[in-house]
Amino acid sequence: MASQKIGIKLEFELNPPPGADFSVQVVSSPALMAEGLHDLPSLMAGKLHAVLARSYTKGRHLYDLVWYLGKKVELNTGFLQNELEQQSSKWCSDAGDWRTAVCALTLKADWAAIYRDVGPFLEAGSEIGMLREEIFLVALDAE
Repeated sequence: MASQKIGIKLEFELNPPPGADFSVQVVSSPALMAEGLHDLPSLMAGKLHAVLARSYTKGRHLYDLVWYLGKKVELNTGFLQNELEQQSSKWCSDAGDWRTAVCALTLKADWAAIYRDVGPFLEAGSEIGMLREEIFLVALDAE
């Protein structure tokens, strides 16, 4: 609808760590253009870093992480390691330990707060049922 408004938040990393890989995507709508984007393994590394380095757990980040795990995206561990060296995490310091770290985080997570955070963003309210400790443990083990 023309009367609807959409808010878009842009964040820029002024000192990005090295190691991200890029891909070019051609888009034809609303106009023909080519965009340089992080590839999925690098995006997953960025999301994992957000999950591991924040002082609190955001439901939206966990939701996105389950999406990457469900797609069986292979993590860009080099990029994650560079991010961890730039901004440390209380959960892990070695990118190779990310599964163990996410398991520990999910076992201590405040799931009620996670649901409150992510709930308003879900188109299908039933998806919130996928954000549970057991689902994360299964998704992490399936890798």
